[in-house]
This record gives sequence, C-alpha cells and structure tokens, in this order.
Amino acid sequence: MYFYSLKNNSIIKNQPLGPRIPITFNSMPFYLFQDNCYFSSASLSDIEYQIDPENFTLFPVMRIDYGNKTFPFKAKDYQDYDKSSSYAFPSERFQNNKFYFIYTTCHFQLYFTIYDKQTKTVRTCRNFSNKKAFPQIKYLTNDVMYFISNVENIQYTIDERLLSEDDQDRLSKLKEDDNPIIVKAYFWVYS
Repeated sequence: MYFYSLKNNSIIKNQPLGPRIPITFNSMPFYLFQDNCYFSSASLSDIEYQIDPENFTLFPVMRIDYGNKTFPFKAKDYQDYDKSSSYAFPSERFQNNKFYFIYTTCHFQLYFTIYDKQTKTVRTCRNFSNKKAFPQIKYLTNDVMYFISNVENIQYTIDERLLSEDDQDRLSKLKEDDNPIIVKAYFWVYS
C-alpha cells in the first residue's frame, strides 16, 4: 500500500501487506465507517485494515476465520490458487454498528457472511430464510441497506409479501427495459 501526497506529488510511505495474489474478488477495497477509512486488499486477503491517515499506516482490525475453508494466505506459493475452489475467499466488506457484512466466494458460489459484533458469532449463508438472494450492497447505515437491482433480477432479491400494495403494484408494472431499481431495505432482528 502506497501513501501518496498530492501536495508534494510524491509517495510518502510504502507499507507492505504481505504476498500479493494475482487474482481479485474485491472491486471496492476502501469504505468509510464512522469517519474511519477501511481497506481490504483488492487481491485475496482475509484481513481488513483501518487506515491511520496521521501516521500513514494500516493496522489490522478484522480477520474472518472460515475454519478448514480458510485459504492458507501465509503460504509462499499461490500457483494452485485456481485449484482451491473449496476455500472461502472474502471479498467486499461493509459494516454498521452491529454487524460486519462480507461477500464470500466458495466452491465458485457467492455467499454472504454476517459477523455479529456483540455476540461475536458468524453466520454464512447463500440466501435469506425466504430463499431470496443477498443483494449487492451499495450503501449501508445502522438501520438501512441500499442496493441496485435490474428488473430481471428483482424477483430474486425482493419478497413481494413484504411490500405495500402500492409498491407491489409498481413492481408488477415494471418492463424488461426499465432502468435498474434502487432498493431501500430496513434491518430488523428476530429471535
């Protein structure tokens, strides 16, 4: 990771993050949460870092352990990474005050990992309990998740039974060539 000064037009510091793997699952390596900037490598990595802009350093804040599915990131030779489809690879990450949300790839399938910060428990699943797919989060707050869905995929991410009659009516009138839909979903916890 290079820290670059626009003012000085130069590299201020280089902080190595370990061996790089020549593939990537993470299209959004940076995100903000509570005025802090977080980084997870664009190449495969199981560690998330917080950036200290004052000292130009990174420090690890989160590591997800998938047990026997955890990729051996400390290994020296990554030549067989493409043969390792049985490993879990964390990619894009988000968080709010209660949870970390991590998209995870394993067996060439996309999973959603939820880490509860209070109970320190981890759940990894493919779908919601109503069999709807986890959407690709674009923005997250403590109570709301925003995501974008194409019209042809909306049936896989929205449970129409949870919509008001007006929203159900709007959904039924969508056409295949309509623009993508911004969906606002509220978090709720049940026991």
